[in-house]
Amino acid sequence: KARLSTPDALSWLKKQIEIRRKPNGSMNLSREKAAFNSFGHFTEMFAVSGAISELLLQSVDGVIRVFPAWPKNKDGEFKNLRAQGGFLVSAKQKDSEIMSVGITSTVGGVFKFVSPWEKVEFRNKESGMTRAIKIDKKGVASFETYTTEKYIISEIR
Repeated sequence: KARLSTPDALSWLKKQIEIRRKPNGSMNLSREKAAFNSFGHFTEMFAVSGAISELLLQSVDGVIRVFPAWPKNKDGEFKNLRAQGGFLVSAKQKDSEIMSVGITSTVGGVFKFVSPWEKVEFRNKESGMTRAIKIDKKGVASFETYTTEKYIISEIR
C-alpha cells in the first residue's frame, strides 16, 4: 500500500502493527494471536521499520520521492533515511506542504527526485551556491552532487 501510495496506507499499516504486536513490543509474523511463531523472534519481524520508511521516502529506479504515502493532512519529519545512490535524505511536511528536503551525497552522482513544487532550487550548504533546477515532463528534477556535500532543496517562491 505504501509503494502504491494508497490513501489508506498509514491507517492500514497501523492496524497491521496492532494486530501483530506482542506484549513485549516485538511482532508476530502471523496475524493470528496463537501463531506458530509466538515462541521466538525472527528477523522478518523487524521489517515493519521498512514499511514505515516507505511511507516517508521511496527510491525506485534512481528516482526519489518524499512523503509519497504519508497523509497530506498530517505533519511529518524524517532525518537521514538512506536512498538509492548513496543519499541521506531528510524532509519535513507541515500544514499539508513539503517544506524542504535536505540531502547528503555520500558518494556523489546525480540526485533525481519527484518535485513537490513547480519551481525548485538547491543550495549547497558548504559553499552557499544556489541554483534553480529544471523539472522534466514527468515532474522529475535532477542535479549533480559531489561526495560528502550537503544540499537543501526548496521551492522557489
